[in-house]
Amino acid sequence: MRRTKPSCNLYIIICVVLFYLKATRATLISAGEIQSCTNNGSSSLQCDKMWVVTLAVANGQQGVDSTVAKVFGSNQSEYVKDPNDPNKAYLFNYTLHITLSKSKIAIEYPLVYLQDFNNQPYEIVYEANSNGPLEEYTNPCVDSWGSSNPTCGYAYDPPNEIDAANRIYNSQGFCCQCGVSDYLAEGTREGLSCNLLGSLFQIEPSQAAHCLRFDPLWYSGFQIGTYEVGVQQRIYLKFIHTFVVVLLGYCKYFQVSTEYNSGQQ
Repeated sequence: MRRTKPSCNLYIIICVVLFYLKATRATLISAGEIQSCTNNGSSSLQCDKMWVVTLAVANGQQGVDSTVAKVFGSNQSEYVKDPNDPNKAYLFNYTLHITLSKSKIAIEYPLVYLQDFNNQPYEIVYEANSNGPLEEYTNPCVDSWGSSNPTCGYAYDPPNEIDAANRIYNSQGFCCQCGVSDYLAEGTREGLSCNLLGSLFQIEPSQAAHCLRFDPLWYSGFQIGTYEVGVQQRIYLKFIHTFVVVLLGYCKYFQVSTEYNSGQQ
């Protein structure tokens, strides 16, 4: 997909290395030019000489016809001279009919995935786990990144691939604990009682784990890039009784048909 001007010329290269013969029954109808092929490895087109015909087709135009070469009687035959060698000339003894069409110009916006966003993440608080109340000495709350077993656990992306490499950073939550001033005052965050006697006898929690949790609903975020203009083209080639349709992408593409030794650009 490339930007292009509202109108784009279509160039058709017909290699004649297989078609020029010492015959007297062919003549050239459409304008063209014979050029030498440059075999520098940049193209898979194999030829010694090529016949270059330039045709223009407007955007949205469904058919531009051009009969490039046609068989006639020997009294109407014409030679095509080689511009590089005045002593050489060629005759075509086959029929080639070309029809072009071009789609309307399309404006496309690239869509780039950024990340997923949760609908409504929330916090849940634990003051105890399966080992009893959370307290500093025998059952401490753990919130360090990299811990093998933090109190809150980890969130993963993707959620079903539980592996250290897929952990969401800082998803292990954080811990709150009672300090000296909390034991002398009334309560702390989320109703943690901070009862001195209860903490000493390990019957009441002195710590709380604040954990991140996600809503089941997720949204994917995308970025819309700068628009690009493109057009699609078709070439219809008819070799005597053989009909070939070549679908081209945007104007920058170059395709080669080795079966008929012809190229379209």
